[in-house]
Amino acid sequence: MSNERDATAFTPILRDVVERTPGVRAAVFAAGDGEEVEHYGELADNDVRVIAAHYGILLDGTRAALTRVGAGPPATLVFAHDRFAVVIRPVGEGYYLLLVAESGLVARAARAVEAAAEALRVEMG
Repeated sequence: MSNERDATAFTPILRDVVERTPGVRAAVFAAGDGEEVEHYGELADNDVRVIAAHYGILLDGTRAALTRVGAGPPATLVFAHDRFAVVIRPVGEGYYLLLVAESGLVARAARAVEAAAEALRVEMG
C-alpha cells in the first residue's frame, strides 16, 4: 500500500476507490507528463510509476488523435489485458486517474473511476 507517512490530500480518495471497489488493485493520480502525484494499492511502487507513465503516453496519443478527427477528448479509456486491466480518466486540466484492476472486474473499475475522478477534481479546487 502507499506509504501513509507520505500521505497527501488525495490519499483518502485513492484508498477509498481501491478498498471499496472489488478487483481494483491500485489507483494512481498523475500529472499529464506521467509523473505520479500520489498512488495507493498493492502493487510495487516502481511498477505503479512505470504503468502510470506508459499509459499516460497512450492517453496523450489517444486524446490528440480523437481531437484531430473532431471527436473531442476521451472521457474514459479501458485497456484489457490477460492478467489485468487499466482504466484511465482525465481529471481536470493536465491530470489523470489510473486504476489497475483484475481483468474480470473491469466494468466495476470503469464505474468507480468516474466518482473518484470527480472527488479528485473537487479536492484540486
